Amino acid sequence: MSYSDDDIINLVGEILFHASCIGQLNVFCVLVKEDDDLEKKIHHLKSLIKSARVLGVESPKETRQISRMKMIETDYRLIETLIANPRENVEGVASRMHVAPRTVRRRLDRLIANRVIQFGILYNPTRFVGYIPFHILVHTDSNTLHKVLDYVSKEFEKYFFGYPEINPTLNTIILDMYGTSIYELEELYKKIRTSFGVKNADLLIPTKISISNKWLMVELRSQLSNITDSS
Repeated sequence: MSYSDDDIINLVGEILFHASCIGQLNVFCVLVKEDDDLEKKIHHLKSLIKSARVLGVESPKETRQISRMKMIETDYRLIETLIANPRENVEGVASRMHVAPRTVRRRLDRLIANRVIQFGILYNPTRFVGYIPFHILVHTDSNTLHKVLDYVSKEFEKYFFGYPEINPTLNTIILDMYGTSIYELEELYKKIRTSFGVKNADLLIPTKISISNKWLMVELRSQLSNITDSS
């Protein structure tokens, strides 16, 4: 019996993000519980997928992204409703939750301010007619991270379709870019890869992108169940 990469990676943790890229490359973002033996799981993964490469491991504690906000039932229900339809307006969300729109606005503002939730765009690479979307993972060190960010932001701004994302823990910058031809793409990648302060860079050209909310829905229902049981 043969197993897909998804099946194997699910042995490590919950898949949050999966991008299929040109060149038979697959990029995954995987959620692993804190009490799991991460090193053992990574070793097991590499033994099953010989070409597997771990680009980085990030802990919420290290990045100080753990929210101290006290969550209430309305917050969990709000997140659950938004997962079902992220484009729903405030009035629509309020109607589904049977609460006042001002309640939704107030709790939503708090969730965003405390970085419990963030909004983004999940795009379809095949819809970029006339353009080629691609991503460059720029690896630096702690001394040059912000200098490199400033440089690429100014030098290549017109090729961005999203704001550069920075990960201080991994000393990595993620660039969402586009070009009009494969030749232009290669030239941009070469310029960035050879820029001052850049240790290495990975080029990814996605053909399909998917995000899974299965794990989040399980956790939300668990929290709501706990609130109901304790009330």
